[in-house]
Amino acid sequence: MAGLEIDLAEPAPVAADLAPLANEGEEGEAADDDFDIEDGVVVGYHGEGGDIVIPERATAIGPWAFYESPLVTGVTIPGNIQEIGEGCFENCPNLTRVTIKEGVATIHDSAFYECPKLEKVSVPGSVTEIGENAFSYIGDDDEDHPLKAVFIVEDGSYAQKYAKKNGLAVRIDLSKAKVTVTDQVVTGKALKPAVTVVLNKKTLRAGTDYKVAYKANKAVGAATVTVTGVDGYAGTATGSFAINPKPVKGLKLEAGAKRLTASWKKGAGITGYQLEYSLKKNFASAKKVSIAKAGTVSRVIKGLQSGKKWYVRIRANKKVNGKTYWSAWSDAQSVKVK
Repeated sequence: MAGLEIDLAEPAPVAADLAPLANEGEEGEAADDDFDIEDGVVVGYHGEGGDIVIPERATAIGPWAFYESPLVTGVTIPGNIQEIGEGCFENCPNLTRVTIKEGVATIHDSAFYECPKLEKVSVPGSVTEIGENAFSYIGDDDEDHPLKAVFIVEDGSYAQKYAKKNGLAVRIDLSKAKVTVTDQVVTGKALKPAVTVVLNKKTLRAGTDYKVAYKANKAVGAATVTVTGVDGYAGTATGSFAINPKPVKGLKLEAGAKRLTASWKKGAGITGYQLEYSLKKNFASAKKVSIAKAGTVSRVIKGLQSGKKWYVRIRANKKVNGKTYWSAWSDAQSVKVK
């Protein structure tokens, strides 16, 4: 298998007593200058360890770049990395988590060999080559054993086939699932509408394939739903639904000379209203009147054709974080103008 052409001598262990450098990156991430990068290839690391993120300016991880590092406990490999080099994380005794992002294509031989504490590995669908012993270790009986890590992979991907072939625990990644929820009407109580989750044209089962959590699901506005994989699925996917105001009640019309007066009951927790009026029952070519004050409960509409039946309906709105949420239209009322 063709590997990265980097002139490295025998793999050199990363000393545990290297003087730690100040972490200038985000919390829990290695600073960019903790990495030795040559021509876009990560060839070494001299940071204080922990949960690290490979810099986006790199394009590959070289062979044995993190060989025998006791400092690294987790690593995120972004999609700008084309190849994960041979033995690059071999013999890392405290590595527990590996997250490989979409875009990475190749994982070379022994890349994560002899990492006995590895618990979770996320491999995207973009990976199309995984080398020999990339994920394995030697047990106490000196025989090769698969890692006990759970592999989170895309359904139908190369990584899924690889994991199954090598006896690795597999969970299907839920992150690309489509989460659909029907918009709701505010009730004053937390709303937990049914969720539809579809992944690869397959509708998943609530409670069996995923569990659901809701956020901001009580007041008018945008509510969020997060589904988390269980059993054969892992990872999360999110969806949203609108919580709209209640419809306006009590619409009444009073006819006048070339005018009508519409009145209604005051809505609670709203910003304003919108009236529609038309000569047609289906409100074709209807005209609209916006009412910006929630306390307004009547409006006179002038300049109407006399002797004609006019149809009127009303809805409420509320503005939340710059977005307007609308109630359903009220039942239409009609009156013949004098």
